[in-house]
Amino acid sequence: MTTKRQVIDTHLKHHDWGPSEIADHLHCCSGYVRATAQRCNLKLPRSANKPRNPENLVALGRAARAAGLSLADIKDIADTINA
Repeated sequence: MTTKRQVIDTHLKHHDWGPSEIADHLHCCSGYVRATAQRCNLKLPRSANKPRNPENLVALGRAARAAGLSLADIKDIADTINA
C-alpha cells in the first residue's frame, strides 16, 4: 500500500514527474497521487504521457476499432499512445 510519505518523497526526488509517472513508480493509482498532492499542496507537473488534445484519443479509438478492440479493452491509454 502506498503512503502519503512515499508520494511526497518521490515528488521531491523527481520533481519533473507528473501523477502518472509517480503512480507507475509506486504501483498505485494516479488518482491517489493527485489527491495526495492536492491535500499536501504539492504542485505536480502535467504527466508527459497524458494526451494533450482530443485528437490523440480519436486516433487511438479508430486504431483500436480497426484492431477489433474498444477503448475499454485498453488498460493504460498512456502506454498505448507511447508505444
